[in-house]
Amino acid sequence: MNSHQEKPDPSTKPSGRVSIVINGQTYEVRPGTHPVTQLKTIPQPNIPKEDILCQMISGVLTPLDNKAHVTIVGGEVFASNCPSGGAS
Repeated sequence: MNSHQEKPDPSTKPSGRVSIVINGQTYEVRPGTHPVTQLKTIPQPNIPKEDILCQMISGVLTPLDNKAHVTIVGGEVFASNCPSGGAS
């Protein structure tokens, strides 16, 4: 009997997915590059297209352009907010 069994790595999910946080809620996604517009569709209900998705980078919420792509490795934190200001 083989008593040596590999223990699963707790940092990765069995399905090959990793955890990210959007607006305080944890979600599991596949690692890799994702368009910002795709990340906005993860929460239910979706983040409105006109809202700005920000990523916590070095302790600062950094706004992301809707045309940008984000590399997900796990542990990323995002928050959305409505655009400030507005046309009359």
